[in-house]
Amino acid sequence: MAAAKPKKTYVDAILGPFVFSHVHLSSPDTEGQFADNKYKVDGVADPKSKAIAEVEATLKDVLKKVGLPAKGTNLPLKKQMEKVDGKKQETGKLFLRAKSNRAPLIVDASGKPIPKEALKKMKIGAGSEGRIEGYFTDYETTERVRNADGEVEVITIKGVSFTLTGIQLLKLVNGGGGSRFGAYEGYEGGFTYSGDDGDEDALDLSADDGDDRDAGDADGDEGGLDI
Repeated sequence: MAAAKPKKTYVDAILGPFVFSHVHLSSPDTEGQFADNKYKVDGVADPKSKAIAEVEATLKDVLKKVGLPAKGTNLPLKKQMEKVDGKKQETGKLFLRAKSNRAPLIVDASGKPIPKEALKKMKIGAGSEGRIEGYFTDYETTERVRNADGEVEVITIKGVSFTLTGIQLLKLVNGGGGSRFGAYEGYEGGFTYSGDDGDEDALDLSADDGDDRDAGDADGDEGGLDI
């Protein structure tokens, strides 16, 4: 009889505010070299910000619960990199990578869900700001690599991923790309949606009973961060 798979650990969190990068919230990422047909966003912030402190504290708690070391474990908190004269270098910022196979629920600063049709017209772009809702979970996957002798071997990659379930949009920058959120008081002049309620068009995650949670992504350790 095959051994039973170890039970995964799930830790829910609402984090931020962040500045958004690599935004695919109204529709999944289906074009380009890194397209994976997932809804996604990178939440960028200063390493000394409250948002990053919350991410690091939650990650440490998750790692303790699943018995994984911070060093050598693939994490969704990474160093932001940019290309300068064809070479990658650190920007001095960190980002939380959030992805999902399912469309996230998106609400405004008051906690009001934004209808699907309105989201399509908004085209939430890079530079928008807000909070990110989701859950951390551990994963294990394998990868075939070629060693120094030119032989192919299978290695095991262990990590923690962050699955995106919701966004609270606090600042909108137009671009191409059942919630627990309440009104957010700490962001002056936060974005609010002023259209019709459009309840029949609002994104709804109520059908998700938690049994079909996304598997982790082994994104590689370039720009990875040990906490």
